[in-house]
Amino acid sequence: MKISVIIPAHNEEAYILRTLQAILDQSYGDYEVIIVDNVSTDRTFEIVTDFVRKLEMGGQSKIIFRVTSEGEKGTMAACEKGRLLSTGDIIARLDADCLPDSDWLEKAARIFENEKVVAVSGPYAFYDAGWFFSWSRVWQQKIILGTANVFMQWIGKSAVTNGGNSLFRATTLEAIGGFDRSIVFYGDDTNIAKRMAQQGKVVFSPTLVMKTSARRFMKEGRVSTQFKYVFHFFKESFSSRNM
Repeated sequence: MKISVIIPAHNEEAYILRTLQAILDQSYGDYEVIIVDNVSTDRTFEIVTDFVRKLEMGGQSKIIFRVTSEGEKGTMAACEKGRLLSTGDIIARLDADCLPDSDWLEKAARIFENEKVVAVSGPYAFYDAGWFFSWSRVWQQKIILGTANVFMQWIGKSAVTNGGNSLFRATTLEAIGGFDRSIVFYGDDTNIAKRMAQQGKVVFSPTLVMKTSARRFMKEGRVSTQFKYVFHFFKESFSSRNM
């Protein structure tokens, strides 16, 4: 299975080079990377294009990297732009501050060998937060989100994915109309998980851990940020939209 990795990026000049290097170092053989600059006002686009140009000039990688832009601000608008350019059997979404382990794609691809699986996700681990916060958050996600994913599918309401650590079967994603461009940020992962769950099985794997930044928790406050995620999870899960 070929995998298309989509990276939406809005003002990510401080983070995106590490993310690009991490996705370049994947052990999985058949994948492409599509970076979608999303109305950045910093040097994100310049940094990405320079990185790709150097790769092409040096012949350092057999992986195809493509760079494009999306003028409508929002993670889903950027992801949809990338999806429409993709050629993979699996569409992977990776945030521009994430650092996937080298076997990230390989682990996910094995789960997709089950033809009933239409989406795969896993926990976040925060590399720039204190050890206790990161450790406790990983285990909370493994237990709480893993259980919620099974339960919400059992009652036929929704499913659970973490946006920057999620992969989708391309044919199923196409069948449901792709990513919902009307959603700018909060609720985007629940919306797509809910719609994919209507077509097949969504797996939240405790072994598919993604390292990411805790900057939003630090900037907006841990309690406030967590409340927003929980609120929009239930809002999207029980909404009649996309049913």
